[in-house]
Amino acid sequence: MILSDVVHTVRVNTNTALSSIVYLMILGVFGTAIAQIYFNKLAQRTSALFVTLTTFVIPVFIGFFIGEEIMLLHIAGLLIILSGIYSVVKS
Repeated sequence: MILSDVVHTVRVNTNTALSSIVYLMILGVFGTAIAQIYFNKLAQRTSALFVTLTTFVIPVFIGFFIGEEIMLLHIAGLLIILSGIYSVVKS
């Protein structure tokens, strides 16, 4: 934030900047709290292995939803992660 234009923006548009910062903080806190609650409920209802698998697979699906270009390297990394989880399950 030091290297950005935030300090100048806050000085010029104090009300708008402060309300934006407050809304970002509210969204961050409540969004994280809700996600953590659902994550804990998932952990209670399933196994720790399933929760771990979900944690590793979520970024790939998020990439699809936000339009990020999924390359062959990403798919290879996902397959390596899934094969590691599979080997742990089998042993």
